[in-house]
Amino acid sequence: MVRRYDHVDSLSEALDNKQLDKVLNFMTDDCFLVAGNGEPVRGKENIKIVFEEFFQVIKYSTYCNRYV
Repeated sequence: MVRRYDHVDSLSEALDNKQLDKVLNFMTDDCFLVAGNGEPVRGKENIKIVFEEFFQVIKYSTYCNRYV
């Protein structure tokens, strides 16, 4: 049985484990990402570059899997 938030758990786990291919599977080719107050990054390939740099800098992360 699929729980309502299984996709959120899967994305969180992929981010925590720096699994870039799994993170990118949640995105379409024409998506865009706005991180903080930065400029939007457009396109899956450009977002891949951003995450590659992010994963090199960040040693550890945990995303909350609690739902309100």
